[in-house]
Amino acid sequence: MLDKTTEVPHQGCYSHHSCVRVLFGLHGGHLDAFLMGHANMSMRLVDTRHETVAVQAAERRAKASVLVQEEGGGGLGVCFVTVNSRFCNGIPGLATAFADHSFHDQFVLAKPITNFAHRIKNLISWGNVAALFASRLGPDPRAIKGLLRLLQESKRPVIVLGTGAKDAVPQTSTLVQTLHLPTFHSTKYSTTFPHTHSMSCGSATLLALLPTLSHQQPDLILLLSARTAFILGGRSGAKIPNTGCNIAQVDTAGGEIGRSFDVSLAVSASNALVAANSNTDP
Repeated sequence: MLDKTTEVPHQGCYSHHSCVRVLFGLHGGHLDAFLMGHANMSMRLVDTRHETVAVQAAERRAKASVLVQEEGGGGLGVCFVTVNSRFCNGIPGLATAFADHSFHDQFVLAKPITNFAHRIKNLISWGNVAALFASRLGPDPRAIKGLLRLLQESKRPVIVLGTGAKDAVPQTSTLVQTLHLPTFHSTKYSTTFPHTHSMSCGSATLLALLPTLSHQQPDLILLLSARTAFILGGRSGAKIPNTGCNIAQVDTAGGEIGRSFDVSLAVSASNALVAANSNTDP
């Protein structure tokens, strides 16, 4: 369980202290914390749609030193790219097919053609990645009580199911029926949870229509093994509201929790275990 993640802001500290205010690049799944950290420190993230463009945009920004220094950029042009073939896309002239899906040493590749390249060997754990409760197998009872408290305080709660729910259909169905909550599924997962269930509301894409229909967005979203990547609209706020909404996320992989959003409650467990413990008295 966590109130607000404490690790993410540190992802942008070095750039901020180096007077970087604008970054160019292309998103990759494992860059979520990096992007959130820089966004939380009010830095501009420019999606270039291609890695070569990101490198060239950063180069041009650095060369336009007058403009950069006027905006407090210190003459630095910064870009970010992801791994493998996409990394090679940032090196014009390099045959990207050679590196497609290969695990080459990117540091060795970059060092001869950059003025500065450094490999970080020692990592600092900022709060042990927002410190979940430590307990025996299964959800911590305090996390379950915290979830029930959020449910009691909310007025428009909904459930969003992800692919991890496929192995806990009976338990999830019982939980949904007990809580009597509208239940949506991500576009990646729609086959196992019965469409005939009385609380089944279809795809989570429908959540994006609520403002258009003059309806309020949910004030609590319980993500059951549903991950907040582009399938759920990322950080756009279309499906998962950016403001005025608590997010409780359940996932078997603790590292997936809070990657795109600051969550109000984190539960590292399977849906089946959460459903089995859902009758805990608050």
